Amino acid sequence: MLLALVGCTAQAPAAASPPSSTTTEVKPDPAALQAQVTAARIPDDELAPLGFQPKGSDPEGMGFVVICPQELATDGAMATVQETHYWGTAKGAAVVQTIIPYRRPGAAEETVDLARASLDCPPSELNAETYTPVGELTVVDLHADAQFAMCFHKSDDTYLCQLVLNKGDMLVVLTHIGRTEVSAALAFAIVGPAAAARLSA
Repeated sequence: MLLALVGCTAQAPAAASPPSSTTTEVKPDPAALQAQVTAARIPDDELAPLGFQPKGSDPEGMGFVVICPQELATDGAMATVQETHYWGTAKGAAVVQTIIPYRRPGAAEETVDLARASLDCPPSELNAETYTPVGELTVVDLHADAQFAMCFHKSDDTYLCQLVLNKGDMLVVLTHIGRTEVSAALAFAIVGPAAAARLSA
């Protein structure tokens, strides 16, 4: 469910404008695309050493790629086949993996570039919580076509950090919710490579 995000007015950088109309969308076989998306799911045993167990729905209830900007120019190029998976710990930390294929070649990598506009976002409100951008988060090179990570400080004194990466037309968003930026970096050091390895180039 797409929820309203209050106070987020930052725009994507002008250099990352959508490509010309000469780029056409592709129509992959739905069954093959579903199999590709399902195969990109991080196995539970990759997260188990960190204390994460599979849970139900996304705790933030997000229906968008990054906290801010909520709408990206590439949203219309998303395929309808998507999956979201959620793991949690007994202490309340969470990891969410969202897998999004794109119909237009190049749109997934463009989405990673557009997500960098998060760095210029003002404090934003979602689900009665205020999210204040902290800055970019350093993550090991995942050998993806593009990657970007940053953290937001929440009004409940926790941190929501997001890692966005793509290989080819497949995008993965990893969201970590925990007490510190350091815990997010440690989690991404394990789940980031696991996610990247399962993306089709």
